[in-house]
Amino acid sequence: LWHGRTQLKFVNGIADRFNEIKSDLLDTLTTLQNMAFRRGRLHINLTADAEGIALLTEGVADLLRRLSGNGGIGNPSSPPLSPINTGFFIPAQVSYVAKVLSAPAYDDPLAASLSMLGRQLSSGYLYKHIRVQGGAYGGMSQYDPMSGTFALLSYRDPHIVNTLNVYREAVDFISRNKTSGEELEKTIIGTIGALDKPIDPASRGYIAMIRDFTGLTDEDRLKFRNSILDMTPELLLEAASRYFSAASDSAVISVYSSYENLQKANEVLAQKLTVEALT
Repeated sequence: LWHGRTQLKFVNGIADRFNEIKSDLLDTLTTLQNMAFRRGRLHINLTADAEGIALLTEGVADLLRRLSGNGGIGNPSSPPLSPINTGFFIPAQVSYVAKVLSAPAYDDPLAASLSMLGRQLSSGYLYKHIRVQGGAYGGMSQYDPMSGTFALLSYRDPHIVNTLNVYREAVDFISRNKTSGEELEKTIIGTIGALDKPIDPASRGYIAMIRDFTGLTDEDRLKFRNSILDMTPELLLEAASRYFSAASDSAVISVYSSYENLQKANEVLAQKLTVEALT
């Protein structure tokens, strides 16, 4: 509903049936408004200089007076989600191939190692086998401790099946082979550099809010940083072996490509893709 392909499908569905559902839609949106826009559910993040904060604070006070009371209406719950391997057909001859695994949160002992493994796979195995040898515009991996995911990704990729094979081979390789001292040093520098990259004021305020929501403290961040600086080839290998062997069952695949490419891939894949239109 809020972003991505599901939002696009939702909005298109409303547009296609607007005349027949507009009355019910108004009732639904009014109910959602009454549930969400209440003082008791409000979080406000302000980023400005001293003068701006003073002006914004006055406006916030007026907003609070206009909102309904503190008591919430109903108890919204998340819908049940089932993992499914999906292929979305789009008007393109190239593919966008993603494989995502469940991963631990920021405060987990493996978090620093996974951050480094994601960077190492991106600049090493995936770069070589997906971009250089496979001909894709890009191949990378990314660990996101906030969403609890570890993703293997390619874009503008001429392959589907071969790329999924590379993903499997990549995690097997990094789980069995110790990183060299030189490669470890490069990965540490790159990972710390990503942590220390400049942030504009608006992003700084937003990031601070997200950290507050998740309970991420400065002490947690310092511990994470020190774990990266103290990393050894042995610790990195142990983390890769532990994580990927346990997380493999949680893997979910999503592919954007042409209908023909998706059908050809399904002729080979053991785990078939559920093929459907993008919207």
